[in-house]
Amino acid sequence: MKIVFTLVIAAMMTTLTAVAESWYVNSGLVVTRLTASAQNLQYAPISTRTNHSSTVTNITTVYKSSVTNFGINSDYLVRLLENSFNTTFESGAKLAMSSGSGFHFFYVADSTGTNILMDLSTNLFIGSMSGEQTQNSGTELATTTLSGTGTTTGGSDVETYTETVLVVYDDTGLTTKDGTHSKFQLNCVLVRKLFLNLATQKIRETVKLQGAGYGTIRDKSVQLEGSMMATLSGLQSPAP
Repeated sequence: MKIVFTLVIAAMMTTLTAVAESWYVNSGLVVTRLTASAQNLQYAPISTRTNHSSTVTNITTVYKSSVTNFGINSDYLVRLLENSFNTTFESGAKLAMSSGSGFHFFYVADSTGTNILMDLSTNLFIGSMSGEQTQNSGTELATTTLSGTGTTTGGSDVETYTETVLVVYDDTGLTTKDGTHSKFQLNCVLVRKLFLNLATQKIRETVKLQGAGYGTIRDKSVQLEGSMMATLSGLQSPAP
């Protein structure tokens, strides 16, 4: 079953479309390497010096602004999701990704990476931009064999796809564990390289999202940049 919904982010004036899948036949773990920058000091007075002379008094004040940087990996996102959903995942829970029909979906998997603990399609998802045109390059080799016992097909499809997407995290509609909320988005270039066996429908796909964005994490404003990567393997489509 596929559930299709449209989300409009007013700040971006962009329409996003995300698809949630009830099956995960082509999946893998996500490696996240993001850097977040948050304002620390902003024009904070740190020192004042007063000099007197016979005619004037000079007062010099030094103001300082600074930012704090911290890393965000997949474990960090799993902990953030625990706060968002006011839950505790089992030990070793991991962030994973699945794909189907050209769409990609995040979910939380158990420590083995094979069992789904939580679907994230409404709170952490990849949205395609309305009007954006995916580009692809590659070669598909299709073979058909006719014999007395019937017809068999085979071959391979090796492709590279490039598109611009948004990665969105939004827990504003949830009752979180600590009362804070997180809402951020990354404008990313998504590059996926796949190899598909046309006979068996087995597929191997590498996905990389590279970009930057902004938002809030636990009610603190942040700027974000970095990447999310996954190697997916499984089947091209679900069993009938």
